[in-house]
Amino acid sequence: MKKSILLILCALTLGLSSCKKEIITPESSNRTILVDILAADWQTTDGGYTYFRDISVPQNTKNFNDIGQIIVAMSFENVTVYEGLPQVYQGLSYRFTSDPGFVTIILSDPDGAIVSHAPTFDATAKITLVDAQLIN
Repeated sequence: MKKSILLILCALTLGLSSCKKEIITPESSNRTILVDILAADWQTTDGGYTYFRDISVPQNTKNFNDIGQIIVAMSFENVTVYEGLPQVYQGLSYRFTSDPGFVTIILSDPDGAIVSHAPTFDATAKITLVDAQLIN
């Protein structure tokens, strides 16, 4: 009889105790920068093999450039649609590089030929900085 009462008390104790499931979601520290690139903004220094546009990104510190992640997408003539880089659009290859303090968008001919024309349209670059922690 004592065992029965003890078992019932144990069952009641377990049944009446409640566990609250709490999900803690860390606040996002990712940042996005939108930059308009006018058709006249593209520059070349190699006779037209590549064109580039430097974009100032002060948040891209040396530490962030070494550890964080940068994602770049562009809207080509349609601001509601962004396409991730690298990308080929209208026969031109778009890619990007990052250095502390800025991001450079580079366009070239996919076959390495001289670019017959720089873009004749305005575009928007979406630069997203994703924080990360270095794991050794």
